[in-house]
Amino acid sequence: MKSKLKWMILFFVSIGVYVAIHYSTNERELDDLIAAKSKEEVMSYFEKTTPALKQVKHSQAYRKVDLKVDSVTIDRIWYSRYNVTVFYHVDISKSDFIVTRNVNQVTKIEMLQLHLNSGEKVDLKADEAEEGILYEDDYYMKAVFQTVPNRATKLPSRDVSGEIVSVTTNEVTKEVRIPFSYEYEQEKKIFHSINKSKGFEEAKITLHEWIKSPSDGRLVFSIDSPFEELIDFDSSIISDQGRVPPQLVEKTIENKYNASFPYSDAIPKQVQLENVVFAVDQEITFDVDPYQYEIFKQIKQQTYTQRKGETIASIYGADVVVDYLLYDENGVTFTIDFREVNESNLTFNWDYINQLKVTAINENGDTRQINAKRDKEGKVTLFIDRGFFERSDQLSVKMNNFPLRVATKWVINLVD
Repeated sequence: MKSKLKWMILFFVSIGVYVAIHYSTNERELDDLIAAKSKEEVMSYFEKTTPALKQVKHSQAYRKVDLKVDSVTIDRIWYSRYNVTVFYHVDISKSDFIVTRNVNQVTKIEMLQLHLNSGEKVDLKADEAEEGILYEDDYYMKAVFQTVPNRATKLPSRDVSGEIVSVTTNEVTKEVRIPFSYEYEQEKKIFHSINKSKGFEEAKITLHEWIKSPSDGRLVFSIDSPFEELIDFDSSIISDQGRVPPQLVEKTIENKYNASFPYSDAIPKQVQLENVVFAVDQEITFDVDPYQYEIFKQIKQQTYTQRKGETIASIYGADVVVDYLLYDENGVTFTIDFREVNESNLTFNWDYINQLKVTAINENGDTRQINAKRDKEGKVTLFIDRGFFERSDQLSVKMNNFPLRVATKWVINLVD
């Protein structure tokens, strides 16, 4: 009897503990949910959590849709240069969400399929979902997708149009027809004049203006230099969010450049310019003796290292030295050292070694395009295959398009 009473007490205590935990958990989750008392509060919430929405909400880029797709109602879509943002809500009046308050149980938009007017079909997958806001029986959310890059430049498209042809929610795909059209240059812009210039070795840089648009903040600049191709604009802005690097740098049709930074309501306090890197179209050529490979084959070793230490050119404060050649059964690897002789603001930046163009040419005009690499010591290595050596009597190697860094260390105040 005592044993049965003991088990009954334990049973009721367990039920009480479960109810207390379940109730307190639901209360905690309910308290954690963001709730609105009006549609205006819903809009205000998304303006606070979506940069530039307040600036764009009266433009054509922010379109009303009001389309029900399965259990989801798409309210509006905003197409910008970097993101497609879909604002939608779900009726939760008949879902388990009423009891559990678990937002993971709410139906979410996971994927869009776009059919572009160019004929291309593109699938966009949503970024990780953010917390939404509850209003009456509806839970309001947004899904953010990265936009379609330009096929040729691989950069975010400056203009694009087409239709959203399907929407996927919780692995259920429904066909839709939602047209869209976007032009980067048609966005509303706010201009802030800078007009500051500074000369550096082999380059004069002018910062023209700061342009704020819903997609980004743009630093417009130009460079007067004998080097035509800009590889990198190593810069950052200093704002309330700290130090922020550019998302991309691109040349404009006016022969200027745009450095694009994430959108910010305020003008940055400073621009910090550390370096600029150019591709320098200067050519270096050196000769190679193919007969040396025949000698290597006769000595019958697995590898052979030929020490050279031969200076083949001096450019931009550095001696270009063919350090040594490594022969093996596959071909020959050349190690080339760019030894700085004079201290200068100009140095080679081998982080961009893929810019270097290297071609081997024999006496018949046959060529080999060579991929330059860096070894552990930071030197440049070039490999020419065995077959090319064996069918050549004379060989020369041509290098051009060197990545040259101009040190700037320039700080520009935009706000007094």
